Amino acid sequence: MSLKSEFEQNLISTRDQRIAEQDTRPVMEFLPDDFDLWVASHDDRVRAVVCSTPEFESSPFCGSGIH
Repeated sequence: MSLKSEFEQNLISTRDQRIAEQDTRPVMEFLPDDFDLWVASHDDRVRAVVCSTPEFESSPFCGSGIH
């Protein structure tokens, strides 16, 4: 028996048990978070390239390093 068919058989044979246990498990609810959209909209590719060079990594434009 292949691993895939064994896995499928296990899912089929334990289906009723998993459905019965679902009422006793804690339910998690996820709320949408727009932080990733905010980061993507504020991504500056030019700044990322310039600030990755050793000449400019400590410049005030890049916001890292000692000034």
